Amino acid sequence: MAEVIRRPNVRDIDAAVRLYYEKFELSSKDIRAIFDAKSTQTISKLKNIVREEMTKAGRLPYDPRNVPTDIAFKAWGLEIGDLERRRAKLMKLGAIQERQKTVDSGQSEEPTAEYREPILPSRLSRDTSLAPREARVAGNASEEREVANV
Repeated sequence: MAEVIRRPNVRDIDAAVRLYYEKFELSSKDIRAIFDAKSTQTISKLKNIVREEMTKAGRLPYDPRNVPTDIAFKAWGLEIGDLERRRAKLMKLGAIQERQKTVDSGQSEEPTAEYREPILPSRLSRDTSLAPREARVAGNASEEREVANV
């Protein structure tokens, strides 16, 4: 019979997916963001489950306070593919949306620091502040020439 792992419910699917791809090792704060775990004892128990799996795999952590993300998700029975499918379904149903905050009086909305638009090559050609220094210097020189001609 398979061993049953007791773990708290996943509190935030977005955080779980983001941390899986973002962090190589999970800290207590990261574990608290994924699970509905409020006590340090619960977090220690979750880490100990992962440490047992690390011992079986013969792997050592880089930081003794943290646990490797890939082994942690396997030890806790979380499959990233399943979490991504569930997240996509929730977004489709409108249960969750991209995280946005209201700026100042609520007239405009901008993405929070958690979500950033990727820098695409097409944006690099239009926005000179993202271009290499040489291109910015050349752009400034051409603007100065245009001003002088006016």
